[in-house]
Amino acid sequence: MSNTAIILSGPNQRPLVVRVQADDSSLSIVEPDGTIAQVPWWRLYRVSDEGTTHRFQRLDRREWELRVTGGSDQALLAHIGRRPIARILHPLRRLHIFKTIAGLLVLGVAVIDHLPPEWMAGWITPAMERRLVDGPIADLAPRRCSHQGGEVAVRKLLVRLDPQIGRSVEIVGLDLPDFVVSSLPANKIAVTREALQGTDPETLAALLAHELALFRNGDPVVASVRHNGVIGIWGSILEGAGSDLRLTFSGIEERRADLEAMDMLKRARISIRPAAQMFEDMRIAVAQGRSFADAYRQFHFGVDSRAMRWSAAAARQPQPIVPALDRDDSDALFNFCWAGPLPASRSPPLKGPPEPLRPGEGSIGPSRGPSSP
Repeated sequence: MSNTAIILSGPNQRPLVVRVQADDSSLSIVEPDGTIAQVPWWRLYRVSDEGTTHRFQRLDRREWELRVTGGSDQALLAHIGRRPIARILHPLRRLHIFKTIAGLLVLGVAVIDHLPPEWMAGWITPAMERRLVDGPIADLAPRRCSHQGGEVAVRKLLVRLDPQIGRSVEIVGLDLPDFVVSSLPANKIAVTREALQGTDPETLAALLAHELALFRNGDPVVASVRHNGVIGIWGSILEGAGSDLRLTFSGIEERRADLEAMDMLKRARISIRPAAQMFEDMRIAVAQGRSFADAYRQFHFGVDSRAMRWSAAAARQPQPIVPALDRDDSDALFNFCWAGPLPASRSPPLKGPPEPLRPGEGSIGPSRGPSSP
């Protein structure tokens, strides 16, 4: 059989008069220029009727419709039913749109995760910062330092270095053997027992001044985004708990914080020389493969350049200088993580050695006197 039909295709539904020829496996569509297209029957389905016109569409092409007038469509109707399943499958041809959208989303996430951390840090509010740090600090609650006078001594150093920020920083003393002095998001500064007891007040003042400078520039949040990535940092914020918080400061941030810290020490008339010696010790430890201040160096890299920077600043510092703390505050600083004297033991007192047995006394059972003759 050979019948005339109309094909509507394209966004404008441009009509095209064609001839259709049916065989057992497919429908042949002959266009006016003689081009023949073979369409398998399974790709065609019947959508609706409009008066005496029957409409057919394809599963594999959008904006394509075949219209055949009644009386000349018997062969098509014999091969193509309404096929209810086709009504479900037909929208699936648009899945490539969703694939494209999914691909763009993946690409967008990849780009966002590699944006400069300074850009993303601006979106993190103070409440989000607290969610970042409250979980890890809560996990360390049993290790918090609280001996009387310790926090007051640290506060005196902070206020002397920066009267404004020094009063607002929350001090988190931790009874840990690692050498750590680090600023954290949410305006917190962590100081461990090893840093408190392994340095003198002047050296600790230099370390605290460096962290105050990082606070001034909003670097702790940036360092947190830099280490965890954009996706990781938002995951931590949503989770709101965790046992670990890592920060990675850049070389530019470290240099800027060092320079500002030196200015603070000069204005406070605190000696820079002890800090310069500490950074030199760190540099030598790295060269020798020793673990001195290893935890601190994981947060703040670039020890070689920092040692040179602090040594040069110490050589230029004018005199006179004033001790960072008096003796009482220095002692309180050293004992910040001390738990206090051990309580007296409640075990029973130890007994003295047993008295020697007298004649006629036995260790087990009643004693018996000498027998009668």
